Amino acid sequence: MYIALDKEQKRISIRDAVQGDTFFCPVCLEKMFVKSGTERARHFSHFPNCECNDSWNGQYDMSDWHYEWQNQFPPENQEVVVQCDDIRHRADVLTDRNVVEFQHSPLSSGKFNDRNVFYHGNIGYKVVWLYDMREDFEQELITESASNQFTWGKPRSTFRKYNLRVGEIDLFFQIADEGECILHIQTFTNDGFHIKHKYTKDAFLAYVGLINGVCPPPLHLDTQIDEEFREFSEKYNIQLNPQQQRTVQAVGGANLMIAVPGSGKTTVMVARMGYMIYCKRIAPENILAITYTVSATNDIKRRFAEKFEPEMASRLNIRTINSLCEQVITKYVQIHQRTRFTMLKANEQASIIKSIYIALTGDKFPHEADLIAAQTVISYIKNMMLTTAEQRAEYLNDEPFYEEFFNRYVDTLKSQKRMDFDDQLVYARNILMARPKVLAWFQAQYQYICVDEAQDTSKIQHEIIRILASKTNNIFMVGDEDQSIYRFRAAYPRALLDFTDTYTNPYILFLETNYRSTKPIVSAAQRFISQNINRHSEKHMAASRGNGKPIERITVRKKHQQYSAIAEISKKEHAQMAVLYRNNGSAIPLMDLFLRENIPFVRLKEAVENFFTSKVVQDIVYFLRFAINLNDAEAFNQVYYKCGYGFKKNAAYWSCRKATQKRITIADELVNQMAQWPTLMRKAEDFRHRMKKIATSNPYDAIDLICRFWYYTYAKENELDIGKVDILYALAVREETIKGFLERLDQLPQLIENYRCTDENPVILSTIHSAKGLEFDTVYIVDVYDGCLPHSCREDASEQERIDTYEEERRLFYVGITRAKNELHLFYVNECGSEFVNAVAPPDRTAREPVVSHPDVQIREPRIQAPSVPKAEAPSIPLAPELAAYTVNTRIKHDAYGEGIIVGSEIKQSGLHIIEVQFDNGNKNQFQLDVVVRAGLMHLA
Repeated sequence: MYIALDKEQKRISIRDAVQGDTFFCPVCLEKMFVKSGTERARHFSHFPNCECNDSWNGQYDMSDWHYEWQNQFPPENQEVVVQCDDIRHRADVLTDRNVVEFQHSPLSSGKFNDRNVFYHGNIGYKVVWLYDMREDFEQELITESASNQFTWGKPRSTFRKYNLRVGEIDLFFQIADEGECILHIQTFTNDGFHIKHKYTKDAFLAYVGLINGVCPPPLHLDTQIDEEFREFSEKYNIQLNPQQQRTVQAVGGANLMIAVPGSGKTTVMVARMGYMIYCKRIAPENILAITYTVSATNDIKRRFAEKFEPEMASRLNIRTINSLCEQVITKYVQIHQRTRFTMLKANEQASIIKSIYIALTGDKFPHEADLIAAQTVISYIKNMMLTTAEQRAEYLNDEPFYEEFFNRYVDTLKSQKRMDFDDQLVYARNILMARPKVLAWFQAQYQYICVDEAQDTSKIQHEIIRILASKTNNIFMVGDEDQSIYRFRAAYPRALLDFTDTYTNPYILFLETNYRSTKPIVSAAQRFISQNINRHSEKHMAASRGNGKPIERITVRKKHQQYSAIAEISKKEHAQMAVLYRNNGSAIPLMDLFLRENIPFVRLKEAVENFFTSKVVQDIVYFLRFAINLNDAEAFNQVYYKCGYGFKKNAAYWSCRKATQKRITIADELVNQMAQWPTLMRKAEDFRHRMKKIATSNPYDAIDLICRFWYYTYAKENELDIGKVDILYALAVREETIKGFLERLDQLPQLIENYRCTDENPVILSTIHSAKGLEFDTVYIVDVYDGCLPHSCREDASEQERIDTYEEERRLFYVGITRAKNELHLFYVNECGSEFVNAVAPPDRTAREPVVSHPDVQIREPRIQAPSVPKAEAPSIPLAPELAAYTVNTRIKHDAYGEGIIVGSEIKQSGLHIIEVQFDNGNKNQFQLDVVVRAGLMHLA
């Protein structure tokens, strides 16, 4: 031993021990003495016949290199015995959360992995290994072959079997004594290894927490349970599982908590803040908790006050990121005596955006959707820090309109000395980077930072947080990249995957127990999301609850039948019932039916006005209006140029004017106007003929004819959301005449707006986005079909954008299915197909699938049968022969994992085709074949 206890029971190093003094064993407390010899270094030894099982037995010896490293730490951190059940190890160094092991010669993979399982898997310490590889480097058995890449002089297969779990196990090689001589290992390959970073000796010591000879005292997470934590838990009735306990006690340093759905993350966050205040004596004023929304801020304050003390809750700094940035700007103004810009109100921002849009396009009546799109682009550019024209051009796909729009918007605000909410972020970051006094004030004030919903935080927000935490490195980030569904708002889940590269000595904690859902739901959700690439693959969600009802697949022939089925089910459903969907528009046919049949409902957050005022809906309405009234000049002027005939604006003008004078229809006069051009006259006649055919059709068929004749082509050319037509079909099927349908469309927004639910158990309607963070007894998800969910990517998107878009669609569906507590029902539309439903609730292959399998559903077909509607553009589906080529021993290339060979292939009883791939980099993974090929993630090599 090199560590003992002195007479005052304080730990003492052998280097400070005086020959002849009395010392005691830290384990058995028996007397020890200083022993010097020729074979072993000077050390503490037990007296003869001592029965201590931790005595020096000749198997524990230390090289000079090992001793020099270990001896740089305080004695209380050295040779700390850690025990779990009957297994005991002596950590070379133990800090508040790190076991640091110095290894003069490499361990076998078995011993390496077993030791890590003991320290981290069983107890919860992060393990940092430092190997002495100086001799190998001197003998050129290790050579640097490229930037961050090293090659073996001879194969070292042992290392390839090391399990290096990111944020849990760190491995370093020391290859020299001077300069950046310590390598942080990232991965091993057949030929060598890749590194993350190079460190000096001092930088390595700082990485593990030793700064100027001082480091945090050891935290016992093994048999010596923190008595203060036990009393704290009993006093405040805090009941946590081992993972949650470990997370609550992770106070100092960089910590990333990955929390699966229903794992109690808010409970843990509140308990952790209480632990910091009452056990670690950290002033609440020094704790900053950043939330995603104001409602989340209020919820955490309320829960903390209820669990602990209202007075203490009032002293905590729990803010949204914009509130924090406002505080930064205010402090800057106070310190530097500057004039601040005025914050824009929402209506003022909308007015500026509209005026710029009109100035650039000449369109005096822009659609609200176009203005919202422009505002979204502005916000995205600022949040993603696209500061150069080149960066913006790449994002905007070289679309000059939005670049000019963005520049005019920025210039307008500056000239008026105004700022919007995104400018708050931009200015706060600039201030923190350029004004040391302001930064110093905030770093002194907020010494411990906690970030909630980190997967929804934008890139610039993450950068602000990093700057604030750069001094103390005390950052506690909470999130789950599998639940990141706000990419359109510039959410940056990549920050969670890059956490280990961004912060020093990062520690990743997992909350993997789902307390919300039954086992069938949790198991299906885990299988589904595990196919994503951009995630922490070592995360595995497990259910706390037992078996429940299996996930139900309700199959219908047509899209609109989903809504009829929901109406029938809701009349008999007594448990809390929520209907979820991807797009706001899906709620409209449901509300239409519920209003018709007096079914109580509530909708969460969303407004529906945007649907009725959208360009696609208004276009269809104009077509229908003109069809039933060929003298409707307003409607004609909105549709004639969308038919692809090539009619000029002047001809349209004179057609309207002369039709009134002659008392004939505009369609007839259009034919007259085109008389001198035979080709155009035939087109005018065709236009008139088709309009008359539409006028005699029922609403459903009329919409179908409009789309097939003209509108699908126009919508595709102008990149319009043709999916809104599906909602119009679902509404039209309930009306017999076009006139009645148009009247219903006109009345419906006001009926919805005026509706007030007084029932105690209404049907809950919500987009999946708005339902995030909520839970419901029973969940039905509608409109899960290819082209809607998953939504298709734009045709000119890059390969990476396609992958990112597709993976977010998978995450969105994952969030949806994990809202269900007891029952989950998924609609499958036969006319469209759904890879997502097939993956989670595959069809029964042993029998013909019924049209509707739910016992409470009896579809009453509407009076008007719907024609087949072409799908929205969906990801291309590989043909069976293409899938058949992926056989065992076939080489493939995966966009994320590289090249490998298929070593296993199995078609499950459910019909899912699962392949297992051994990659050249040593990884072995399983994939659902049709999913990865369809997404373009896997190809034949």
